[in-house]
Amino acid sequence: MKRGIYYGWVVVACSFVAIFMATASRYSFPIFMKPLSEEFGFSRSQLGGVMSLNNILYAFISPLVGILLDRVGARIVLSIGGLLMGLGLWLFASTQSLFGLYLTFGTITSVGLAFAYLGPNLALARKWFQSQAGLATGIVAFGSGLGLAVVAPAANHLIQAFNWQTGAKVIGIFVWVLVVPLAALLIRNSPESIGLHPDGINREGAAPFAPEPHPPFSELLSSFFSLNFILLFIFYFAWSLAVCGVLTHFFLWGTKDLKLDGGLVALALSLQTLCASGSRLLGGWLSDRWGRLPFIALALFGLALAMILGVYTQSRAELYGFAVIFGIAYGLPLAVFPVFVGDLFGRRLTGSLYGGLIMSGGLAGGLGAWAYGFAFDRLGSYHSAYLITAAFCFFALFLTIFFRRGQAEGKKC
Repeated sequence: MKRGIYYGWVVVACSFVAIFMATASRYSFPIFMKPLSEEFGFSRSQLGGVMSLNNILYAFISPLVGILLDRVGARIVLSIGGLLMGLGLWLFASTQSLFGLYLTFGTITSVGLAFAYLGPNLALARKWFQSQAGLATGIVAFGSGLGLAVVAPAANHLIQAFNWQTGAKVIGIFVWVLVVPLAALLIRNSPESIGLHPDGINREGAAPFAPEPHPPFSELLSSFFSLNFILLFIFYFAWSLAVCGVLTHFFLWGTKDLKLDGGLVALALSLQTLCASGSRLLGGWLSDRWGRLPFIALALFGLALAMILGVYTQSRAELYGFAVIFGIAYGLPLAVFPVFVGDLFGRRLTGSLYGGLIMSGGLAGGLGAWAYGFAFDRLGSYHSAYLITAAFCFFALFLTIFFRRGQAEGKKC
């Protein structure tokens, strides 16, 4: 063990900040939906469509970003992401039309998110750790939940004190100031790139460290079409369908449908994301000891249960209860997915393959954000969307019995 702090923890700290600000960038939009609806008269399906476009572009770009992460390095990838996220938010604050929303937040911010949100940061943390991979990704994922917990009341306060345009510009400035300098100055792609071993430990009998060769595309394709990865793709789709659908419409659901004060709903959203943050950290840490699949299965069951409870939610207390159950369930597997990919297919492919899972999540998020709004516009409530999402989560839970567990027991470097 080299003396001093292992540099992997510096990378984890930088990724924590990057994912915190990326989450603030992405999930500030649901807070802006109410003033946008009131000022311009946009419907819920129109506003949900902006988030859907954001998710879909994010989905299709993420595999490419994963390949770039494995081949050109995280410093370039995260720097590009920070620049584009800030630009998208700044231009979003000046838009006056639905087309402008789709162009700025739906497109420019989406590309920036693909370069600096979940995929690159969680995959990067996985590259630096082996025995503590779950803990490392859990810490980075904690930044995502904390970002949402902070941005909901902060954005609502900025809107009340100033206007939604000022709120968007402030978040964009913070993205530029925090993400870009840290990525450019401190991020490194892997321990081997600076002469270290994973976890900072030179295990007895281990081969000398060396920069990792780029994995051949034939290896990537065979892994991508394996049964285990296809199942992971479905699990991630079901998880994202619930998460993106609920988070996109949570603020409107609480303020307009349940007729609660915006500050109370923002606090419920913060409570929800704090629960998610804690469960991400705990889930990642415990998965190093108990395995990855049980936490994915538990999350799918919890999300299905929360969706059913959402149908009967009417009061503030019930909304807070929903927020706690949903938050714990949706937080559990986020840190587990990239580590599981590394366990099954090796650290060299983590960026590329986790980018494939992000594509699944983006497609589900794009469907969920729009479909929840469509269901409300047609039927007057989100109940049908909740029940369909619950059914799909139960279906994904059933598919866990087909996972080839033996392939996950031997952890590859």
